Amino acid sequence: MIVPPPEVLAVTDRYLALADAHAPDLVDGLYLVGSLALGDYRPGRSDVDFVARTSAEPTAEQVAALGRVHAELDPPMPFDGVYVTAAGLGDDPTRSGPRPYAFAGGFEVAECFESNPAVWQTLAQSPVVLRGGPPHVRTDPEGLAGWTRGNLRGYWYPRRELIAGADPVHMGDELVVWTALGVSRLCYTLTTGLVTSKSGAGRWAMEEFGPLPILAEALRLRAGDGSARIPPADRRRDLVGYLDMLFTRFGIRP
Repeated sequence: MIVPPPEVLAVTDRYLALADAHAPDLVDGLYLVGSLALGDYRPGRSDVDFVARTSAEPTAEQVAALGRVHAELDPPMPFDGVYVTAAGLGDDPTRSGPRPYAFAGGFEVAECFESNPAVWQTLAQSPVVLRGGPPHVRTDPEGLAGWTRGNLRGYWYPRRELIAGADPVHMGDELVVWTALGVSRLCYTLTTGLVTSKSGAGRWAMEEFGPLPILAEALRLRAGDGSARIPPADRRRDLVGYLDMLFTRFGIRP
């Protein structure tokens, strides 16, 4: 069982206290997902991602109260997540319509990326339970695979074109990690039906596709082990080549 580090527990304890004060009896379950649940949390660099289960659909007054909770929380790291009822956890997350959610310091009610099959799969695999019992969540292997392919096609395929046309000076460490390991995560899911962390995906890809320099670079940077070793122009070439190989292997087309 993963125990969150003290700096995360300080945020979640304060969050629950504020939620109980501003919207009593509303938040009856709190689950951490993302890198922390997948064993890849990096202090000072990782977000804290959550799913908050509510006892009922929040009223307009309760939604306003949750907005005040997030405004007052002011966490030292991003604290992003979505609010959903127990019934919602048992439903298709892509067809739920607008939901209250917090992202990048803001709070609103809208359709949100955080409500997706990969998050639901993480809840089924390895949730960090801070309030409430284990979540009863709907998993759908075909739905997860379809959503994953859609993410590769709709988000990552166009980014491949942007990377290929970018000045090499923009091939920074964060871009290398986000791209090489982010796409590897999705391909891991298509292969296994499970969800893994960025680091886990990189290790899997090294075994699956061989010790590619761009993967070794991304894993080393993710671990915080020094600075760039591949020159910028070579980084761009290697990233584009890696993406092309994955898109071909997994049949991803625009």
